[in-house]
Amino acid sequence: MFVKKNKNSAGRIVLAYYEGYRDKNGIPRQKHIERIGFLDDLEKLYDDPIAHFKAEAKRLTEEAKANNQDSITVSLDMNQRTPINQSQVKNLGYVFLQSVYSSLKLPEFFKNKQRNTKIEYNFNNVIRLLVFSRILKPESKIATFKSSSMYFEKLASNSDSIYDVLTRLFPLRNELQAYLHESVKAKYGRSNEHAFFDCTNYYFEIDSEKGIRKKGPSKEHRKTPIVQMGLLMDSNGIPMAYHLFPGNESEKVNLRPVINRCKIDYNIGRVIVVADRGLNTSDNIFYTHGKGDGYVYSQSIRGADQEYRDWVLDEDGYITHNDHSDTITGDDENEVIDAFKIKSRIIGKTIKIEENGKRNHEVTIKQKQVVYYSPKYAKRQRMKRLESVEKAQRLIESSGKYTQASNYGCMNYIEENVIDQSTGELLQKKKNDNIMRHINYDKIEEEEKYDGYYSIVTSETNLSDIEILNTYRGLWKVEESFKITKSELESRPAHVSRDDHIESHFFTCFLSLLLTRVIEHEIERKYSPQQLIEGLRSFNYTLVTENIYQCLNRNEVIDLLDETFGLDTSKYRMTLAKIKNIIATSKKE
Repeated sequence: MFVKKNKNSAGRIVLAYYEGYRDKNGIPRQKHIERIGFLDDLEKLYDDPIAHFKAEAKRLTEEAKANNQDSITVSLDMNQRTPINQSQVKNLGYVFLQSVYSSLKLPEFFKNKQRNTKIEYNFNNVIRLLVFSRILKPESKIATFKSSSMYFEKLASNSDSIYDVLTRLFPLRNELQAYLHESVKAKYGRSNEHAFFDCTNYYFEIDSEKGIRKKGPSKEHRKTPIVQMGLLMDSNGIPMAYHLFPGNESEKVNLRPVINRCKIDYNIGRVIVVADRGLNTSDNIFYTHGKGDGYVYSQSIRGADQEYRDWVLDEDGYITHNDHSDTITGDDENEVIDAFKIKSRIIGKTIKIEENGKRNHEVTIKQKQVVYYSPKYAKRQRMKRLESVEKAQRLIESSGKYTQASNYGCMNYIEENVIDQSTGELLQKKKNDNIMRHINYDKIEEEEKYDGYYSIVTSETNLSDIEILNTYRGLWKVEESFKITKSELESRPAHVSRDDHIESHFFTCFLSLLLTRVIEHEIERKYSPQQLIEGLRSFNYTLVTENIYQCLNRNEVIDLLDETFGLDTSKYRMTLAKIKNIIATSKKE
């Protein structure tokens, strides 16, 4: 193998690896092996790129010769001392992440962004380090750099490049999301018909508020600042876009910015937004109607008006389903409901829109309302309420034992009164009064009426009841994605403080999630995201002797990924040359 210089039509010199051979007639020939890059770009990264890659070509040739042997004789020095602070274990699972990363043409995007800049490190390599490590070994940014020796490539030369990348990623985040949308659509296909949207928040282990980092209602009931994220996904469960907003803002108003940006940047037409009841507001309904889009929202029954609650409880119109193919999932319940009754109606729904600071402008829209009842769901709700009531009773008996966080969910069942001891009359509560606490059984009785019922409202009046339910059921993919980012990807607590670095941190989390979801889609969901990530993390090799590595752990997930992505990582022992050939294959689009 040797290095050859070629000149393209624009006059730029391109370096490439070639291999010499003789054809069947014994005539010397040359075969192109791999493009290295433009010489002027490489000169920014190497003092003498030609000398560097000539030496690399010689080394690869020698290793390739050794790699072609079925067996290699090695001698081991049994007196060799164990190296200090030098890991001999390297991960090879990242080649499958690299395969998807390359198929989305991300190396091309980042290399183009590096051109004509003063960046002295490999921009694409540092991005790869941040994204792959978020999946394989999620840590702080400094720890990620210190652990970068776990890869068979050198992805970052110093920790400063990590933070410089976070700064430079910030202005690219929306452009990158649009670029990824087109790449996913071109390579893996994407339906824009349904867009599943939900919000969550991520906490910081710092008490002070600054910039986007604000105190607000935390999902973990923490008092430290949070940042909130709205995530948009397609019907395959692959992320489309995300929107970050301050922790003290309402999630209700943040659906519109991300939908509007996607429709413009992604050049997509009509979208049906699927979201839970937290996004079910008059303004959001009016917004989607005004844009010609649609919606499928869950609807609170207990919080609805009396006419709606009466309609829900009226047995007239319900149809019973026992077919196991007609399965649905209740709000926050990942439990499949097999038997249920269902009904619907189409009505003119009057909503009030805010104008000039006042919510008094009435608009009537056509809306389909669907309600179903499941005995299984009813049992689940009763059990949850019983746990809350028992907790409330313990709180009444010994209030000092419970913190505000531990009482969350049970305080609704406690009623507080001040009673005149002489007359038994209820008095107005004042500070320092002796409060009488008791369980509010009237509230419990009222709630029990609606156990097992669940309601959805939609603009899609032409869809059947079952189609609407199964459309809403897809929302669990967003909820699962949030769980993945918080558990497997450990996106919180966030270990950065500047707004631009916070935004870039969550972009790397978004991209890590996207790669994971694409792989899950490609293997037809034969393994869960958790099983997939664990399989990638555990696929490690250890150094046996110079340039020879031995597999420490291989599993069925890796076998399936090999077959899916056309990579052969099945050998128990491999030379470094063979491993680098696999890595090179994973980088081909």
